[in-house]
Amino acid sequence: MLTKLFVYGSLKRGFHNPYALQLHHQARFWSEGKLRGLLLDLGEYPALVPQSRGTQYVYGEIFELGDQVHQLLANLDYYEGFDPQNPDSGAYKRERLVVESSYGPTLCWAYTYNSPWQELAVVPGGNWPG
Repeated sequence: MLTKLFVYGSLKRGFHNPYALQLHHQARFWSEGKLRGLLLDLGEYPALVPQSRGTQYVYGEIFELGDQVHQLLANLDYYEGFDPQNPDSGAYKRERLVVESSYGPTLCWAYTYNSPWQELAVVPGGNWPG
């Protein structure tokens, strides 16, 4: 089974930053996806707070990561400010979450917000950008 990654912000198709372009070149778009949670507005980019019992969804895209999965994840970890050796040190962490897709529930890596968020604005509708 290939490793999958759920993206919901600046790594989605249509974004052209170097890390999004690398993802789109080295991975294969697999499905649209959604999971229960909140999408926070941090200004130029969003943040995901998963919630197992919430009524709101965050919408995004699922990519299948290919043969270069370890190098690709290392580069995306750098972009997201995530250090696997010290996972609680950054604003984001990478964790495995069950994402609903057109093929059913699937386990994906996702970058989640690892900082206080209660005072931040929620993106209405859970889809970035707006």
